[in-house]
Amino acid sequence: MKNSQLKPGYNVQIGTENQFILFYTIHQRPTDTRCFIPYMEKLAAFSLPILKTVTGYGSEENYVYAVGVEKEPRFDFLIPYGTYVQEQHTNTKRTQKCEKLDVL
Repeated sequence: MKNSQLKPGYNVQIGTENQFILFYTIHQRPTDTRCFIPYMEKLAAFSLPILKTVTGYGSEENYVYAVGVEKEPRFDFLIPYGTYVQEQHTNTKRTQKCEKLDVL
């Protein structure tokens, strides 16, 4: 690292239910977005029940995987894309400004 920081070389993904860890995987991938599909594939390979609701990291590949080939969702999912929260915050500010202008 240029700033002499040490960064972890592994990425851990964990599946939980009622605060109990049900499954985990360790990946040598730099981002969480690229770990979603391998994690779900390994979970399926262990013959464990598929999770009811899955949260993940938004990317086109992850959305396509979650929806499935037949366009029938494999599971309920909440997979926001990277800038979702920022855009929601920005849109709220824009809406408030527009409302103030309408009042004037």
